Amino acid sequence: MKTKYYCIIFIALLFFSCNNSRNKAGEEVSNETLETDSLAIDWQLVECQSLPYEINTNSIYWEDNLEKFYINRDVQYNQHPELNSLFSGSTEMDHKPWEYFGKPSTAIGHFFKRLPDVKNNKVLLFAVFDETIDIELGEKSVWLELQIFNKKNDLIDKKIVFISIENECDFYRNFTYYPNNVIEIRDRERCNDTDENATLLSDTTIKYFYQVIENGKIVDKK
Repeated sequence: MKTKYYCIIFIALLFFSCNNSRNKAGEEVSNETLETDSLAIDWQLVECQSLPYEINTNSIYWEDNLEKFYINRDVQYNQHPELNSLFSGSTEMDHKPWEYFGKPSTAIGHFFKRLPDVKNNKVLLFAVFDETIDIELGEKSVWLELQIFNKKNDLIDKKIVFISIENECDFYRNFTYYPNNVIEIRDRERCNDTDENATLLSDTTIKYFYQVIENGKIVDKK
């Protein structure tokens, strides 16, 4: 009788241990959470880009898919797709050159480059392309976002660092990321007349400087 009783207790304990586990804090977590946590990113497999690193263009050309954007810049397309889940969308564009600049996009970002860490924070570039943009109001090619994550892979800060847009005036944003984590952003706006010769009306470039500091924030560099 005692043997049967102990068998029942053993089976009950075994069932309980298979359906629940405990994290480091001693709290019960489900197998689903453990399975999700096991999909950790192996950062040792993600190569860092040497610095300085820049992308610079002064011509509007419609790249109608992401793969073409990668090929044109000699970057492997669809590398480390596990990093795409880190991307944070709906990024606001700063220093808008004209009133209409489109609403923040909810398109998915794709890993493009990893830049050197700032302390324990990961610095990533994502390429984004929104196929739903209304080209009657402005043709927008692929753009790049700099996004920074802490050691828990939580987003700390982000900024659009490269973009080309065709509208009443053409707009180009280029950038350089320096070894001291300073970001130079160059915004160029070029307006042509609608006459037959496309007479140049204006051509201005404004530079902005930022720095990624130790806590992962992007701050103005005075």
